[in-house]
Amino acid sequence: AIEEVSVVASQEYALETALDRMKKEWEPLVLDLAPYKETGTYVLRAMDDILQLLDDQIVKTQAMRGSPFIGPFEQRCTEWER
Repeated sequence: AIEEVSVVASQEYALETALDRMKKEWEPLVLDLAPYKETGTYVLRAMDDILQLLDDQIVKTQAMRGSPFIGPFEQRCTEWER
């Protein structure tokens, strides 16, 4: 009984900290905008790192949503996925 509670708590903690880490990974990123010709609009430059982070986090989030321990964080995970 105590061991089961401990396992569940450990798994839930791992999911919660993973969500926190994913959010923090975006904080230092700066979007580099450049004017597009003479249209008055801008385009993003140097997107490789951002796209790689996005791809990695999509895979992580999908794996988390498949976890039987996601219950307490399911809404937060779904919001992050969007």
